[in-house]
Amino acid sequence: MLATPDISSLCCGDFCRKPAGGSSGTKCGLCPLARSYSAVAQDMPAVWEVAASDIPQPQRDLLAHNGDMTTKLEVFHGDHSHLLLLRSTTDGDIYQREVVLVLNSSGQHVEFGAITIHLDRLPPLLRRDIIQAELPFGTLLHLHRFAFRSRPKSFICVEPDAVISRALALEQPGQLYGRCNALLTPSGEVLADIVEILPL
Repeated sequence: MLATPDISSLCCGDFCRKPAGGSSGTKCGLCPLARSYSAVAQDMPAVWEVAASDIPQPQRDLLAHNGDMTTKLEVFHGDHSHLLLLRSTTDGDIYQREVVLVLNSSGQHVEFGAITIHLDRLPPLLRRDIIQAELPFGTLLHLHRFAFRSRPKSFICVEPDAVISRALALEQPGQLYGRCNALLTPSGEVLADIVEILPL
């Protein structure tokens, strides 16, 4: 039985607009999702922090690694993917969006994501492709040969609300698992903070 959710250890409350020193801390993990829900004055779904060992398979192997999620999911499902954009906002150099990762062949929804991207830390052509919102961020980084590394900050269990249930086309209720992740330059500058949630 999970305790009453408390996101204070996962959200700094400032939504990571400009991470101090170029890197975001553990407390900023849930900020992309909190920022997105706050923008439309909507209550957050219930979220708990969990250990990787508490995540069932195959979700554990899909989440507990130091790579990008797009590549991991495409290898697992044997298919390439594209984005379904749910909503997005731009505030200066900060680009925020909620998306669903959709497999090209089957149309299966394999990830719900909320992401905060620092556009000023990326080259112009890559920024253009990101805002077009057709291909996943990880795919674009590889296509543009932009060096990066992934740093998972925490793992989460989520009680899906109507937004996430619709996004993932869930047919039955149930707790979902995900992770709070950061994509960084090799020198440690934050490119994006991401909340990545998988379907059942």
